Amino acid sequence: MTAFLDERKQLACLDIDALADEMRSLAAFIGTHPELGFQERNALSALSEFLHKHGSKSELGIAEMPTAFGAQTGKGEGPTIAVFVE
Repeated sequence: MTAFLDERKQLACLDIDALADEMRSLAAFIGTHPELGFQERNALSALSEFLHKHGSKSELGIAEMPTAFGAQTGKGEGPTIAVFVE
């Protein structure tokens, strides 16, 4: 099992490294375009477009909040990861 987990961790690190520059640009965009709470339209657009570009399906406006969203990727196999961004 350890070899399997080590391989998965290595693959995850490679994926993260491949997206690092794009994720830094995304973070810089959000940081230079501040928005008031519950009005984060630029951030919502940038984040959901990034996720869609990389194969995730987003559901916008969840929890009765227009700027909240959820995203899913994968085939339902393997570990589940949740990321909360505020």
